[in-house]
Amino acid sequence: MKKTIQIFVGSTLMLLCVIMITCFNKSGYEHSLKIDIKPVQDVLIPERAILIDANVKNGDKSVRYINEINFEIWKKNSKKHEIIFASNLNDGTYRIQTMFPEGGEYYVRAIVNDNTLKETSQKVKLNVNKDEFIY
Repeated sequence: MKKTIQIFVGSTLMLLCVIMITCFNKSGYEHSLKIDIKPVQDVLIPERAILIDANVKNGDKSVRYINEINFEIWKKNSKKHEIIFASNLNDGTYRIQTMFPEGGEYYVRAIVNDNTLKETSQKVKLNVNKDEFIY
């Protein structure tokens, strides 16, 4: 009798663990997220404000609300990475404003944290002009 109760309790605990793992792994998205990163400006100039957007889609639909999206930015061959919290433009676009101190090659990627989902975009290379753009 005692062994039957132990087996029943053990089986019940295992079943509860499986149910909890299944519930916590669901992100609520039908497809994996597609994250496209692009600077708003065509020409990136050092020491000037630069806007960078991340457009987030789930399949063909824009994701209008994400709990948290950050951008990670770093200069080529640098160990120093900067994390910037993005603003939600409420149309599936998330934006940051930053400034690059000097010209060169920089990389940026978006990090999405939404409940149980954490997804990171591919890194995107940005070339910041060493000389100021002349109109």
